[in-house]
Amino acid sequence: FEYDEDFRMFLALLAREVRRGRIEVHAYSLMHTHFHLLVRSVKGQLSLAMRAIQLGYSRWFNRTRRSDGPLYRGRFLSERIHGLEYRRNVTTYIHDNPVKAKMVAEQTDFGDGGVLPASIGREPLERTQFNTSTNHRRPARIDHAPMDVCRHRI
Repeated sequence: FEYDEDFRMFLALLAREVRRGRIEVHAYSLMHTHFHLLVRSVKGQLSLAMRAIQLGYSRWFNRTRRSDGPLYRGRFLSERIHGLEYRRNVTTYIHDNPVKAKMVAEQTDFGDGGVLPASIGREPLERTQFNTSTNHRRPARIDHAPMDVCRHRI
């Protein structure tokens, strides 16, 4: 991701998949060279959702830069998250990633470009909640359903 509009476009495509009901987003971090997502595949369509996001972003990126070719190296990586403690660790890792990469001084400084307040103890982003310009806080709820963490290097 080179510019703010790159972050916003990726988030818009992610939001579209949330509205379609394919995924719930529990945490995310968009870095300059890769992204991390903690998602729950609602209908077992994680690959379909990720394909739509990555293909849509690649097409947009290439069109806006008058370029062509792939942006991503192979398929995205995903692993299943079982257990609340592991989920907490993954969420912390995702949220701290921009700080460790020195993109921002504090996690809360990342704004639209990255870190979602929905994590352990908050509801996931659902169809009506996902907004690429503001963060919504919802009442506490912990969902113990298995999730996937996805990451990909651009």
